[in-house]
Amino acid sequence: MKNYLLIVYIILSSQMFAADIYFRGNDKGVNCSSEQFEMQLIDQLGDSRPIVFFVHGRGKHPEKGLGYLPEFEDRYGIKVLMFDWPSWINQISRPEKKAVIAGRHLSNCISSFSNFKNKNRKIFEGRKVFLMVHSMGNVVLKSFAENYLKSRKFEKIFYSTILNAPDVPAFKHSTWVDKLFSISKNIYITNNVEDLVLIGSKIVDYKDRKIFRGNRLGASKRNFLIFGKSISKNAKYLDFSLITYGEHEYFLESSSSLVPKVYDSIFEGHEKFKLGHKIEGLNENIYSFNFNFYN
Repeated sequence: MKNYLLIVYIILSSQMFAADIYFRGNDKGVNCSSEQFEMQLIDQLGDSRPIVFFVHGRGKHPEKGLGYLPEFEDRYGIKVLMFDWPSWINQISRPEKKAVIAGRHLSNCISSFSNFKNKNRKIFEGRKVFLMVHSMGNVVLKSFAENYLKSRKFEKIFYSTILNAPDVPAFKHSTWVDKLFSISKNIYITNNVEDLVLIGSKIVDYKDRKIFRGNRLGASKRNFLIFGKSISKNAKYLDFSLITYGEHEYFLESSSSLVPKVYDSIFEGHEKFKLGHKIEGLNENIYSFNFNFYN
């Protein structure tokens, strides 16, 4: 019996202090609830770059994310804190249940980060903080918004939140997306109707007999967003369909030189993308970019 209790204790302890946040060049990571979390943040946030709290998507993470963090930071001149969650089963499965459970861990980390920000205001003087959630990481974000956001008293921690190529159902997404305005001043949702990864994700739903999940938010037709009564009145939708083709990680790998300019605009804290051409008849919150984005 004692041995059994010891094993249970070891398992729970390992889960309690597993790494949640990773930084560039640090493959060990740090747990949000540990004493080392604050020390790591003080060490990592020593310059004046904008800060991006990043939630990765499906894949073999944290290794995959650590592989592209240097490019991500250097391309946009930002400092990235990457939240890690159990994001891999195999090539043809979606770790949806794990993502839903991870909503609680995301809540804990955002709370710890908020407390750190309040205690160390000098570090954040003149710096904007962003939340960026990629692909299936938005299942984690959705779980956080629906199940944990009300239970904690969060301030507006983030200047802007980006739902990047979100691998979540578009149907009624405004019901949880709008809750995020309690922690973020602005919300942007990126979209590419030809996104091959999200098309494949929908096919996996059919394999798993989840045929009623419908269109992915990150690959939704404009008419569905407008007339499906799902659109958020305050979020801004950035439609890259005309310039990204079948791309998914277009914040890093876009064949269009225009896409990084949109992210630059957001990370610099302005909305220069509003200069983009709008297609007649679109909802006022939807910006559809083409090759004549800038004059």
